[in-house]
Amino acid sequence: MKRIFLFLATNLAVVIVLGIVMEVLGIRGILDAQGSGIIVNAARSVIYASDGADFAQAARREAEALRNAIEEHRMAAQAESRR
Repeated sequence: MKRIFLFLATNLAVVIVLGIVMEVLGIRGILDAQGSGIIVNAARSVIYASDGADFAQAARREAEALRNAIEEHRMAAQAESRR
């Protein structure tokens, strides 16, 4: 159990550090300006969706909302590139 926790904590730390580095260096703004925007640190919204007994349902709702946002952005970018 401890190994699983450490594995998940390490991966989360990597994602958070990469998100911070992208913000500090302004990479996210460059990517957004080129029409290939990204969502950084999305895992945090899923992990902290709820701390109660409904965690699984709340995390699922959050993940689905994130997936829908990504899909909307992808479709908009495709439509823009066809013009």
